[in-house]
Amino acid sequence: MGSPALERTSIVVKDASGEHMKIHGKLKCKIKMKGVETEGCAYVTPYNSLIGLEWIRANEDMKYHLEMMTAEVKMASITGIEDELKKIYPGVFEEGLGRCNKKAVDLQFNQNVRPMLCNSRPVPHTAQEAVNAELDRLAQMIVIAPNLRGPLDGLLKKDVKWRWTPKGHKAFEDLKEALSSDANLAHYNPQQKIVVAADACD
Repeated sequence: MGSPALERTSIVVKDASGEHMKIHGKLKCKIKMKGVETEGCAYVTPYNSLIGLEWIRANEDMKYHLEMMTAEVKMASITGIEDELKKIYPGVFEEGLGRCNKKAVDLQFNQNVRPMLCNSRPVPHTAQEAVNAELDRLAQMIVIAPNLRGPLDGLLKKDVKWRWTPKGHKAFEDLKEALSSDANLAHYNPQQKIVVAADACD
């Protein structure tokens, strides 16, 4: 019976599952659907259920039903859903693991990939007030510069989630070095007795 000559096409067509569909080629043809005639491109495939958006737009009847279907698709408010779920399942949104602490997890690694275990940093939350008071005292005595304790001050603000960052870690190490330096170890407390060490060999 013969067949029309097909043009090559680079169009990519996917099905509802996201899989690529094979396209043999395309051709220009006259389209007649439900009494409506127009011209457009037809893409030849091994399937019999493919219909393009160009064809649908050319037919007012099909276009109407398509718009009616898409008009019903609404994006629900994420905030509203979150608030609703918090009311129904308050325990799920609590801090910590809660009851989800006995589930076994099986991690699948790629071949030749070696997992690394990094222990969490031990952060003494109970010493927070004492450390803050000591930092204030040393800052008032100008023992430590404000720029050294700056990144650590952010951790002590109200309603701030504790997050140990590389910047905070560096400030902590610099602060330890400053406090253990010779200059600070020689800094005396005027309220304490002064012990003088002198070389009396001469």
